[in-house]
Amino acid sequence: MNTGSLYRLSMIRMAWMFVALVASASTPAVATSATFAKTGSMNVARLGQTATLLKSGEVLVAGGLNDTSGFLNSSEVFNPATGKWTLEGNLGIARFDHGAVLLNNGKVLVAGGLDPNACCGAPPLSSAELFDPATGQWTPTGSMNETRENFILIALQNGKVLAAGGNTYPGLSSAELYDPGSGTWSFTGSVDATPVGSAAVLLANGQVFAVGNHEIYDPSFGTWSITAAPLSSTRGTVNFDTRLLSGEIWVGSNDELFNSSSAEWTAFGAPSCDAGNEHCGGGGALLTNGQVLIAGGTRTVEISGAPDRRIQTQSITAAALWDPTTQAWTITGSLAVSRFDQTMTTLTNGQVLVAGGQTFEKSSGRLVPIANAELYTP
Repeated sequence: MNTGSLYRLSMIRMAWMFVALVASASTPAVATSATFAKTGSMNVARLGQTATLLKSGEVLVAGGLNDTSGFLNSSEVFNPATGKWTLEGNLGIARFDHGAVLLNNGKVLVAGGLDPNACCGAPPLSSAELFDPATGQWTPTGSMNETRENFILIALQNGKVLAAGGNTYPGLSSAELYDPGSGTWSFTGSVDATPVGSAAVLLANGQVFAVGNHEIYDPSFGTWSITAAPLSSTRGTVNFDTRLLSGEIWVGSNDELFNSSSAEWTAFGAPSCDAGNEHCGGGGALLTNGQVLIAGGTRTVEISGAPDRRIQTQSITAAALWDPTTQAWTITGSLAVSRFDQTMTTLTNGQVLVAGGQTFEKSSGRLVPIANAELYTP
């Protein structure tokens, strides 16, 4: 895949996630409170990878793409105790914009996404595979009944995995369940409105809230039901959604809270680091203290004397915290490296691992995938 095609794919992914608007070390990072500090870099620069917290406390990243190799089949594991990344076995097929979930047995299920032929009109993938942390290897498992990318993939309380929607054209309304015991997928109830994107949150009662089309899936009956729509029809600035310790759903993509018990929405406002041409929230994580951390994002800069590219998109280092007790934002320490579209994983020690994504490359005047990683200490 040439650099131009790769850049276009990167920009397409940016458009999905911001519809409304934007160095390595061999030892663990030493960080003071509420700061970001560099840790070991990944072995491979990645954009669009998945990041999964393993039962060991380590983090598995898999797939993605970069300017050198195009779509990636490699995977690697971060060890918080050493601050190092270790390459593991390769995926059976390179994947981008896929889904990944941790199963009850400690293995990781990866499914769907785009493959290396996506630039040539190939459909998304239906195949799935399993990563075994004990061996560091991937093995194939049953394929989904539908090809899917940018879709919901979420583990249920009963141990099964729900896949729904996807960007297969036209958009999919179908849903299916993966049974780890048999390694097979079976159709379950279809959604009423095609899900928009991959955002979904597991509710405390075991049901699933699909953010993009505000529908709720009930595993007990295999049915979907429409709930109240958000207050705003426009999308927010933060690419992150989560269930708070209170049980409410924090929807960064709408800058609103959703109470699934009362079906009520409450607006909480844009992050304090949003200003003018800057839009923060390239990634997010729920901290162990119940606060929400967002970091990175983009800004638009007008380039004088360049009529063909007057507006340039650059990455930023801004970060902010949202406090559930006040429903207000405060600025926190800045990223060590500006980035957008990164993964952010809360570790068992309370730190947040920020990895990969895109950073602005001044020499080329565009965003490029990076291998850099850093740790946030609350």
